[in-house]
Amino acid sequence: MKQRIKEFDMIRAIVPFGIIIYHFQCHSKSPFKLLPDYANGNWGAPFVVIFLVLSGASLYYNYPKIESLKEYYKKRFLAIMPCFYLVWFYFYVEKVLLTKDFFFAGPPWKMLLSLIGMDGYLNSTIPGYYFVGEWFLGALVIMYLIYPLLLKAYSKKPALTAAVVLLIFALAMGIKGAKDFGLGVKLPFYVYGFPGIPSCLFSFFMGMVLVSKLKDKDSFIIDNKILLPVSAVIIILALFFKVPVYYAFTWDLLGTAFFIVIYHLSKLIFKLDKKEKLATFIKKAASISYPIFLVQHQIICKVVSAYDPLTLSGTILMILASSLLCIIAATVLTYGTKTK
Repeated sequence: MKQRIKEFDMIRAIVPFGIIIYHFQCHSKSPFKLLPDYANGNWGAPFVVIFLVLSGASLYYNYPKIESLKEYYKKRFLAIMPCFYLVWFYFYVEKVLLTKDFFFAGPPWKMLLSLIGMDGYLNSTIPGYYFVGEWFLGALVIMYLIYPLLLKAYSKKPALTAAVVLLIFALAMGIKGAKDFGLGVKLPFYVYGFPGIPSCLFSFFMGMVLVSKLKDKDSFIIDNKILLPVSAVIIILALFFKVPVYYAFTWDLLGTAFFIVIYHLSKLIFKLDKKEKLATFIKKAASISYPIFLVQHQIICKVVSAYDPLTLSGTILMILASSLLCIIAATVLTYGTKTK
């Protein structure tokens, strides 16, 4: 079994709480924003990009080769879908009890989108029984499905594969809609911009590249120390200076840069963790990151509906309360859906 990358656990443990803070701000009327918008956008997208980069990096680290497609897809399914089904079913039953209608969101065939985890990703086009998981879950499902093909291409022709992914990404970022071609219609969101498939593919692929081995060396590309100052510069530019490019482009670069910076800072922190007590705690925290992601939106909405604070102290208290409830729910889900 491969050794866990502690720095990845740190990223998994930190980022969900950034998402909780951001989504709390989206639903609350509190004038106090702990994560105010920066020069090129808001904090929702960079957090998602970090998760996509992490997903690509973790998958490539654990599956540099796929011996059995059946086993690979089985493990990916068990890693994300049982927990999603459990959360989805809970909130579905809750809604049925409120509406007294089993098909309150439309014809039953729309539940098939939830069955394959695509209800959130396709919600703007085909609204249906979308309660949990955000659009990101559907993007993750797509990335997991195409990973074997992407891995095969990258293994055989790494430079060509990188060039094709970059070209697709650049074209998608440059095309804000079919209006640019005088067609008078707008392309679906999952085709051209963020969170479009090309954008998600770029972030996911960047994760794969970052954990690729340096030529004739045993370290990863991400371990190259030059990446830290470069990423820091990207973060400063994106946060404080309006960049004259399509805004979604900066989101992908900003999220990737944050991933690299958190990774390197984590390495420094773990060097001080001689007895690995912090590493053990972070590993446990990282294990509930995915279920936190699934339940956080629903829990935040319920907290805000019960009490929407208008003071700074109240806002911080409610964010902490939301985080604690997410941790409790995610812990129950993690142990409730364990397969081993």
